Amino acid sequence: QAVADGVEGDLYSSHDGIVTYASLASDEFQHTGTWAGWDDIDHGRWEYDFTDASNTGYLRARWFARDTQERLRTVMGDSEAMTSPLMAQVMTVEGWSDLLNAEIFCESPAVASGPVVSDDQLMAIALSELTSAMSVAQASGATDYYNWALAGRARANLWLGNYSAALADAQAVP
Repeated sequence: QAVADGVEGDLYSSHDGIVTYASLASDEFQHTGTWAGWDDIDHGRWEYDFTDASNTGYLRARWFARDTQERLRTVMGDSEAMTSPLMAQVMTVEGWSDLLNAEIFCESPAVASGPVVSDDQLMAIALSELTSAMSVAQASGATDYYNWALAGRARANLWLGNYSAALADAQAVP
């Protein structure tokens, strides 16, 4: 459980940074402290390492999720792993990592050390990952992860222009 929770926590940690920087850049937040990095963003002075670090955070969360899926299959065996709430958790994180990366960046690698793909291609990958995560979540009784993956799939469908599927998914989220 600690490993799966760590995978999920890594996604949250990466996303927290994006939210803070984006809020400073859009003037939803105002920098009032002493750190020059936040002050720069607040005043429109962007640095290369901001975008690199946030993209890397989502890529790292996805890698951790994929690595943990392999680890669960090795430790539990395929059939038990694919009906485990832990697998549902890390598969949902994988899908959300790609979803958020596609929403924020115009391109990103889809596999480690692979070529970049467009945001639309990555969004389609996220859609597939989230659908798979929903299947495992349903089989394992992991309702919270099913609903989280469902909400992500609604967003992916919306971005991809699958409006009726997006609406159906969004209406099914409790």
